[in-house]
Amino acid sequence: MDLGAEILSIESPEFETDEVSLKLMEGMWYVAPADVCRSFADSYHEKYNVEPGMATGNIYDAIMLIVEAAEKYGPDRDSIRVGLENIKEFSGALGSYSSGPEGIFQVPAAVKMVKNGKFIFVE
Repeated sequence: MDLGAEILSIESPEFETDEVSLKLMEGMWYVAPADVCRSFADSYHEKYNVEPGMATGNIYDAIMLIVEAAEKYGPDRDSIRVGLENIKEFSGALGSYSSGPEGIFQVPAAVKMVKNGKFIFVE
């Protein structure tokens, strides 16, 4: 697959905001967690008076997935595992999650790049 650009990583470099790092990353693409849904961001801001950090939605969704599995299948480790393997269309802070074959989650993600020293979405 030719993306027409160099791929930096599948981790988010958005913590690297110094001028030298941004220049080195200019034009590079990377895969990052999807941004949180606006309703989650608004609720978070209302409660804590700050915008949610980059991993906030991931952490919230991970905890809520475990809670949902425990409520539906039971609180013990084996029941939670079975519950997680059977989750379909869970509506979370980052969007909709479903457990695929072998219990692997299909998670929302975004392709971004560094352009003019800013992290932007690739449309």
